[in-house]
Amino acid sequence: METLEQHLDALEQRLTSKRLRRLLREWASWRQGREFPNRADIRPEQIKYVLNGVVLLDVLRAPLRFRYRLMAAGLAARRGHDLTGKLLDANPDPELRRKLIQLNTAVVETRRPQTTECRIHSAITGRSYIYDALNMPISEDGKTISMIFSGSAYPDEEPA
Repeated sequence: METLEQHLDALEQRLTSKRLRRLLREWASWRQGREFPNRADIRPEQIKYVLNGVVLLDVLRAPLRFRYRLMAAGLAARRGHDLTGKLLDANPDPELRRKLIQLNTAVVETRRPQTTECRIHSAITGRSYIYDALNMPISEDGKTISMIFSGSAYPDEEPA
């Protein structure tokens, strides 16, 4: 069985985005020896390099669903909609919705950060995008995953 540290090392190797690799290392440091960091451990001033691509999702149970607690303004502008306060089920792109539900379900079921490449087409802006998502579990009580902290990296935003 793969340890969490082995999983994090392998995940970091798969990430092509320097910003997401850095964010994964930040998440690991926020844990401070615990299985998961909690929401209070996330300091926006420490993650300015990725703030435009941040999403916080509440994890709802029975049935398992996800609600956008926060969608960064830059991300909302790029996608052409802001889903803050809405369920992930309300995402207007059916393929992206399916992929994100699958990604977040994997975070909850494995209790580990996960990554995926997403392709989207915004009907509102008329533009298509490919981006990498890194989704990481957050727990308020140290045991139950109550939130998912997500960072997105678009190739055109990546520093040289």
